[in-house]
Parts: sequence; structure tokens; C-alpha cells
Amino acid sequence: NQPQRVMDDGSGLGPQGGYIGRITNDAREDEMEENVGQVNTMIGNLRNMAIDMGSELENQNRQIDRIKNKAESNEERIKVANQRAHNLLK
Repeated sequence: NQPQRVMDDGSGLGPQGGYIGRITNDAREDEMEENVGQVNTMIGNLRNMAIDMGSELENQNRQIDRIKNKAESNEERIKVANQRAHNLLK
């Protein structure tokens, strides 16, 4: 079963309101928190793109199967028509 698309709430907050454990609670930790949040958002976007690509591939595979079935049917009909034409020419 394929994962489903998840929409980000845009809050940028991780579990329990933060991605990193705070020790000094200074500007560097604020910057690290922001950077990890941006990475998390990018990873979420990549995940959603991968899910969309998987869905598109499934749709295209179904379409290819339909085309293949129609081609096989047409091949059989042409074979029968050629056999009839061959019999008429005898």
C-alpha cells in the first residue's frame, strides 16, 4: 500500500514544539532549529513528489496495459483477416 500525501501545517515546529534539544537556548540553537525545520519541509516536499510520481507511474502502467491488450486484440484480428485473404486467393 502506497503512503498518502501529507500536507505540512507550515508551523515549522517539530515534535513537542522543537526539532533539537535545547541546552543553551541561544541564537545558534535558534538557527539550528530553523535549519532543521527547513530541511524537514524539504524532505516533506520530496516525499510528496515521490508519492505523486508513484501515482503517475501506476496510472501510466494501467494505460500501457490497456494499449497492450488492444494491440494484442488487433494483432489477432489482422491474423484472421490475412488468413481469410490468403484463402480467397487460393
